[in-house]
Amino acid sequence: MARIFISVFILLATSSIINAIPLAQIRIDPIKGKTDSYPIAERSDPIAERSYPIAEGKTDSYPIAEEKTDSYPIAERSYPIAEGQPDSYPIAERSYPIAEGKTESYPIAERSYPIAEGKIDSYPIAERSYPIAEGKLDLYPIAERSYPIAEGKPDSYPIAERSYPIAEGKTDSYPIAERK
Repeated sequence: MARIFISVFILLATSSIINAIPLAQIRIDPIKGKTDSYPIAERSDPIAERSYPIAEGKTDSYPIAEEKTDSYPIAERSYPIAEGQPDSYPIAERSYPIAEGKTESYPIAERSYPIAEGKIDSYPIAERSYPIAEGKLDLYPIAERSYPIAEGKPDSYPIAERSYPIAEGKTDSYPIAERK
């Protein structure tokens, strides 16, 4: 009987000691010092801190080391970009394509706005909602751009000054004169 009592006492004492140790001391941080080598699924940093894109339903498939996305913070582009592989991210995952030097191969129906060749990072999506080639507005007629312009005065309404939303399928329903 004494042996059982001693065994129970030892078990209780051991469990009390184990429970007294803070879990924070035992936890190991796998990403400390190696933030560039872990895929999104293993990281707990918010987007603002880790500055790389996420693909809905496939968050573990975009390791930073493979894509070199550190140089393109989310705040500047708000979409993923794979260096040298623009076709590898279908529209369903990123909502629009970005193919350097091949903007005509992606009609408005697929991307909903034109890409300014050679100046893609100088016009962050977050600031203007869609790119435009400055000084070359005539290269993007209304049919391709899907937003209205002031007849005969395309230079007088740069995106920065207008900044109005696009009405999908109703591009003439919001003339500039009415909504300013």
